[in-house]
Amino acid sequence: MTTPKTGPWSDVCIVVPTVLNAPGRRTTFCDLLCQLSRECPAAAVRVVPQSWDRLPAPWRSVLPLLAAGLRRTGRSRVLWLEDDVELCTGFGELAGAAVERCVGPRAALSLFSRRTRPPGPHPLGTDLVGCQAVAMPAWLAEAWATVVDPAPPVRYGCPYAIDIALSDLCIERGVCLWEWSPALVQHRPVPSAWGHNFSLTASNYAGKEISNV
Repeated sequence: MTTPKTGPWSDVCIVVPTVLNAPGRRTTFCDLLCQLSRECPAAAVRVVPQSWDRLPAPWRSVLPLLAAGLRRTGRSRVLWLEDDVELCTGFGELAGAAVERCVGPRAALSLFSRRTRPPGPHPLGTDLVGCQAVAMPAWLAEAWATVVDPAPPVRYGCPYAIDIALSDLCIERGVCLWEWSPALVQHRPVPSAWGHNFSLTASNYAGKEISNV
């Protein structure tokens, strides 16, 4: 994707891991790329493509790919964006302002929220569930990569709980983790590539409600 070098997203690399052979993902991924090209033209976009032999994921073979996507992005900030989310209308302006306000050397921001709270940032503490859209300084993305590959320790509850690993990492490194309200992305209702039998949705999404893919 060719992008201009200036603009509110010019210091951000958007990392999008995608599993194109998972049910519904080609549609959500293509929709997301179209939205990003319109909303965040100054951002660098790095796609981390995966094609799994079976679903749910053979997670040990996936984690090195995810970690590689977080390393050496060439920008001072990274936005991890899952391939099954929808961006709200005006995402470029709204999220750009939120990232500019909240993401610094010792601060990260989730743009996905399951809570109804007053508009603006709220401390998240250890309650990060899901990595639908998390903006962070580049050094934290690099540190997260070292936790993801090799696999997160058993204490995280399950071997592919990379969201909990990121939450714990923020605590260990003294990073304040914020959550933006209302949510600026919505989790689309497609089957989980990881085999989860639940889907996280934002109850206070800033955009219109979306239908099944």
